[in-house]
Amino acid sequence: MGKEFMKIGPITCSILADPPYKQMRTSKTDFTLAKEKPSLIADITCSKLDSGHVLCEAPLSNFSVRTNNVGDEILKMCNGKNTIEDIAYDLVEKYDYYDDDQFLEQVKTFLNIFRTYRLL
Repeated sequence: MGKEFMKIGPITCSILADPPYKQMRTSKTDFTLAKEKPSLIADITCSKLDSGHVLCEAPLSNFSVRTNNVGDEILKMCNGKNTIEDIAYDLVEKYDYYDDDQFLEQVKTFLNIFRTYRLL
């Protein structure tokens, strides 16, 4: 299993997956449209850790991600009803981030991890 750490603006995540994310990632699977409405698949479980981070696991896929509260909030909003744009702009307002468009791209990048493993 490959372990990788990524900091995507205010989003941090530690990915443990087989095969490793950097090996799996292709631009063909990336989110490109902000109007897409991602939805997590049912076999992902997320649980709070003592550190304040959240661990999301998909045992059938040999995949887990430990993320901070920003990543957790993004995933909670992936219900098939919210667009990526809605998710990003809601959190921009909540956390008072300075650049809406930059954060939108960071949310897409974070969600691409899950899409690469077919979990969105």
